[in-house]
Amino acid sequence: MEKFSDIRHGANLIKDERERQIKKEGWDAKHDDYYEFEELAKAAACYAIPPKCRQLTGKLHVPTLWPWDDESWNPDTENRIRELVKAGALIAAEIDRLFREKEKFGVTMNKISNFEGEYRFLSNFFLAPITYDGRVWPSSEHLYEVF
Repeated sequence: MEKFSDIRHGANLIKDERERQIKKEGWDAKHDDYYEFEELAKAAACYAIPPKCRQLTGKLHVPTLWPWDDESWNPDTENRIRELVKAGALIAAEIDRLFREKEKFGVTMNKISNFEGEYRFLSNFFLAPITYDGRVWPSSEHLYEVF
């Protein structure tokens, strides 16, 4: 059995995994820059969450936060370190993407990817009364459904 001092540290494992992703999977900067809505961070979070704490959905038991198609979810619940290394490499990819975005635009772009929190008011379901034809509707969605 290896002693802790003999094994590689987590940061080196993450660096090696990121290099593998780039060289073997082709997930380079151009590929990663496509994911503007923090999909890389969401995927990392899915691998980082302990298996017993994941909110799963569907027949493939995919975390609800997983940003891509169900078939691409590839956990290794028998090897927790491997999952954390994947999470770390995805976080590193997202950090690099954010640096490139900041370099290109001068700032990190804030994109609206859902209508929750501070962007809730943009949803059709946001309760903002609308008067139409003498009648008051609780939201634009309520009025839309009449037509």
